[in-house]
This record gives sequence, structure tokens and C-alpha cells, in this order.
Amino acid sequence: MTVDPVVPDKIRLLMEEASCDRAEAELAMSLAGFDLEKAIRTIGTLLRHIVVVKGKFVDAQQNLYGLLILIADTRRDQFIRVRAVVSYNPALFETTLGQHWYEFEKDIYAARLAEGALQQVSQDLERSFLEDLGARRDEFFPALKSPSGTNLAAVLDGAVKKSFPRGLTSEYVPEVIDWNQFRRFPIKGEERPAVSSEGVPSGSSAEEALRIQMEVREDPKGSPLKEVRVGDHVAVVLADNRDIAHYIAKLFGLLNESGPRPMDVPVETVQRHEGRVRLHVRLSAGILGYAEAPETLCVRVRPRETDPWWRRMLQRESSQ
Repeated sequence: MTVDPVVPDKIRLLMEEASCDRAEAELAMSLAGFDLEKAIRTIGTLLRHIVVVKGKFVDAQQNLYGLLILIADTRRDQFIRVRAVVSYNPALFETTLGQHWYEFEKDIYAARLAEGALQQVSQDLERSFLEDLGARRDEFFPALKSPSGTNLAAVLDGAVKKSFPRGLTSEYVPEVIDWNQFRRFPIKGEERPAVSSEGVPSGSSAEEALRIQMEVREDPKGSPLKEVRVGDHVAVVLADNRDIAHYIAKLFGLLNESGPRPMDVPVETVQRHEGRVRLHVRLSAGILGYAEAPETLCVRVRPRETDPWWRRMLQRESSQ
């Protein structure tokens, strides 16, 4: 049987592009029929190293209720993000942990805007929770990777009790997902979210009806707005005068004592009409921002992805 001499190079390129090991790259290449681009799409379903932990707790002595979500990469032993909310609202503890992790995270953002939420306490919990787990990485990540997960709840409780030392009733549910399930934006060549008649990405739920007016940050050295694509990152600042918008902006670091601060955010939709461009940008799970400006306005753009060097090499080879 003749062995394609290019296959080892393709496997090596796939390992570099996807940051995977050789066994995973070889399996992905085999499943994709040794098509490199198809293998890159396939590899994401094989990389099951993202763990999402959903949790809820109650401090009966203070009548405080909380939700938290932790997302970590067990391959690199890295924390991706932690989100939490603490409230006087007892309905918070009725939140089911069996729902999809993305919906659970949206519930946390919604609860932070609801009556009874304690903004500063929630932020302090996020910070102390992450600091404690970071200091106990050698204990936390083995527990997270353990098939039984017997020690995980104890480790997590220890981190929460840094903020609530009087005693807790808590529950945690870990969930292992692959990289494609976690990734917010599809890779180049896959379908993008379509735009509904109202200009909001179709598939957005009613909870995502909250939209905040933003302003695209001008940069004379940047690119014209008409060249912005879905998935690119652009710098925006708050332009919404509503109280709820200012509240959310403070949560996300878009606003401080000095005023609005720029933030790089991914573009979800682009609409062009009569020399103007309207963008919807993703501020967080469940919250969209929108901005409109002339198409000639120059802005700083960070492309979501450019053609990697291996693809350019293959394109050159195919053209010869």
C-alpha cells in the first residue's frame, strides 16, 4: 500500500493548529479522509477537555442565595471564567442544575439584574472563589478530572466558604463538553448566525432582547467600517443613557469613575444600507450591543481569524 508522504506533514500541521496530541490528530485525519480542512472541523468534537461546573448554594443564617458557574480547560489546567450571583431572592435556589450550561449562565446574568441581587457581593465572590481555587490548583484540577468527582464538591465548598464562612447548603454538577460545544463562533467555512427581520441574530431567545446602544471607537489608523466581517473584534464604548445600561456597563468594566471605557467585542451581525453600517456585537451571554456609523469611518479591527500559513501553503501548491 502506498503511503501518502504528505500525511505526516498534515498531521503535524493539525497538531499545531488545534493544539492537540498526535493520537487525536491521527484520529481526526482518519475520520476526515485525510482532508486537512475537514479534520480541523472534526477535531473540535474530539477535544473533550472543557469542564463546566454549575452550582447553587444557600446561606440560611443570612438568607442569601447564590448561583455560580465555573468553566475550565483540563488539558492545560487553566480557568476560562467564573460567574456568580448572590441575592436575597429565594427563587434563585430553585434554579435547576440540569439545564444546558449556556442557559444556566444566562440565568446568572439575568439574576444579577433582578431585584434583591447584591452586585458587590457577587463580584467579591467571583474574585475570592477564583483566587482560592488558583491557590489550590494541585488539589482542584485532579478533583475536576476524577471520574467519580468525589472530592470536587468539598474543594468548591472550601472556596465558597471564603466568602460565606457561617455554613452552606450547596449542590454542584460538573459537565464535560467538547471544544465545538463551548466555542461561541464557528470556524471559517461553517454557517454563521442568520439575521432576522428585526436585525437581531435569529436563534436569540427572548431573554436576549436586552440590547444596549454602543458607539464604535474611531481609529484614524484603522480600517473602514465597511470592511468589518462577522466574527471580527471591534472597539466600542457605551452610548446608552438608560440606568440599566449603566448598571450592566459597570459590571462588564465598560464604565468607571472616569467615564466610558473602550472594550473589544466580537461582531455577530453586519448590516449595510445607504452608506451606513449597523453592527450587533456580543457583550455577554444574553446581552447584545448595537452600533451604527458611516461605512467610511475608520476603526480598529482585530480579525477573528486569517488564513493560517498552512492553508496558504496548500493553496499555493494546488495552484501550481
